Amino acid sequence: MTQEAEREYAEIRERIRQSEDRLDKFEAYSVANFKRANERMDRAEKRAEQFEKRQKKRWEAAEKRWEAADQRMDKFEKQILVTKKLVDAGMKMLVRLGARMDSLAKTQQAYMRSLGNGHNRGNGRNGTKR
Repeated sequence: MTQEAEREYAEIRERIRQSEDRLDKFEAYSVANFKRANERMDRAEKRAEQFEKRQKKRWEAAEKRWEAADQRMDKFEKQILVTKKLVDAGMKMLVRLGARMDSLAKTQQAYMRSLGNGHNRGNGRNGTKR
């Protein structure tokens, strides 16, 4: 081989070596970027899992509050129904007592008339002074 051919061959080898060096650097850079991207994804996934846990806890707490509210409303509804029944029963009693009082008042009025309204009918009048 001639000197010029050797020089060209050496230049080609140098370029190939430089190309391989650039390729190695690019590969190392790509691997590092890939690792960083994976780490970012792992951190993001971990944050998402933590967020999901927090949301689950909040949802469970809200469900407990809703359940307690439903129980309170059911209890209140039962109390209202019981109160309504008591009021209805009381009204029936009052109506019956009113009817009995009316009949009793008529009987008392008849009795008082028979007694002459408490005047002994000795003064010649047949009724009240009013």
